[in-house]
Amino acid sequence: MNKELVFQIGLTLIKGVGPITAKKLVSYCGGTEAVFREKVSLLKKIPNVGPVLANEISRQSVLIRAEEELRFIEKKRNPSQ
Repeated sequence: MNKELVFQIGLTLIKGVGPITAKKLVSYCGGTEAVFREKVSLLKKIPNVGPVLANEISRQSVLIRAEEELRFIEKKRNPSQ
């Protein structure tokens, strides 16, 4: 499974994160994986990211949902598996 793609999908699944906020998060953190590894206290310091959004980002459930989504996509792409 492509981990980078999981992190990219994960960003799209976070309520309150649109394209502009996602780009800002990636820019401040240094990559999509880094966004999910960053401490909540540092995420809160990013402009337009408050405590609620920082807590949403830190939840691992979004990455689990992203992995499920990627598995679904891969299954539909390769129906024989």
